[in-house]
Amino acid sequence: MLMNHPTQRSLIIVLMLITLAGCSTTVRAPFEMPEAEWTQPATTDGLLAQIAADVTARAEPLGDQTEHSDAGISGFKLLDRGEDALRWRLALIDSATQSIDTQYYLYHGDNTGLLFTSRLLEAADRGVKVRIIIDDMGTLAISPSQAKLRDSMGALMVAHPNISLRLFNSSGNRNLLGRGWSFATQFEQLNHRMHNKSLTVDNHATIVGGRNIGDEYIGLNPHFNFRDIDVLGFGPVARQASSVFDVFWNSGWVITADPSTQAKAEGIYETQRLALKQELKQSETLAQFSLVARSWESEFNALTPLFHLGHSEVVTDRPDSDGISNEVFDWVMENLPRVQQDLLVTNAYLIPGTEGVAMLDDLVTAGAEVTIHTNSLASQDVAAVNSHYKAWRKPILASGASLFEARH
Repeated sequence: MLMNHPTQRSLIIVLMLITLAGCSTTVRAPFEMPEAEWTQPATTDGLLAQIAADVTARAEPLGDQTEHSDAGISGFKLLDRGEDALRWRLALIDSATQSIDTQYYLYHGDNTGLLFTSRLLEAADRGVKVRIIIDDMGTLAISPSQAKLRDSMGALMVAHPNISLRLFNSSGNRNLLGRGWSFATQFEQLNHRMHNKSLTVDNHATIVGGRNIGDEYIGLNPHFNFRDIDVLGFGPVARQASSVFDVFWNSGWVITADPSTQAKAEGIYETQRLALKQELKQSETLAQFSLVARSWESEFNALTPLFHLGHSEVVTDRPDSDGISNEVFDWVMENLPRVQQDLLVTNAYLIPGTEGVAMLDDLVTAGAEVTIHTNSLASQDVAAVNSHYKAWRKPILASGASLFEARH
């Protein structure tokens, strides 16, 4: 996502990489194209519509603004605290009147997943149409939280009449041993995973960024937590995110529940719904959050004047019948040379390569200030990445870029 204030000459990049793992290949879509279904038009009433209209009114003096244009000015807030990231997600869901589109790479059956799912169910109870895409990697059931997603929360999603669930690049084998065999024999296809993380509501508001649905992304895991960042956006950026969601939703890379699974889910729906409510009540971790939907009008009204206004572009690798594009990489390589004053990079897995370092050197030589934040070995969750990154530490510094590492 690119944001630049209309009144500034400098190009300040906040890049939320919405991308798929793996390189572009000739791998074809594994499933038949589903029946096309598109995001509903933006609502004209409700709290989120009001906030979006307020953003439009604030942007009018800056020009180039139409309320329902996909290229106009949006309002943005960075979400750098995990608890805030969950609260604003709940706020969007609780305020939904028409549609919720959400897609995540990982979706755990822990405290965060239970609360998030409960709110989606409450929205669906109100008549909101909910569409969910989850990468099938998250249903491996190699942990209790993944097993809960597969066996309990997934059943609730499948059985509710106002919720539609699709899995991305699903394996035909549903047990762990079978999955291992599938990866061994179909690695080129199954290596393509969906790392998109977005929540878009009523086509007026969206949250995109680096956080999956899980305690360690929200700061609620008692053993370890990830430092991450999201962006809350109101306005045209929501329609841009919706367009990306539709590309995945209508691709041959997603699959829906078969009739047998649907019937089983409906058979256990009531007992699983009751069990979810009981688990929420018993969770001490979630005591700081409202366990049921509520009004967020005062919070949104206080937030609106604080929005940063700017243009946006949602960039994604796109799945199609002939494989998966590398649009994010192409976008980065095309736009980085255009930086004039400031380049801010936050990247957990930084391996720039010779070409990347040369580009940083060119930017600094041209007068741009480059600041990079990444992990140290102490804070890295994939030690192998750090072993490759450390060879590039000196070249990055020699380019003139400022380099900061998280200690833990």
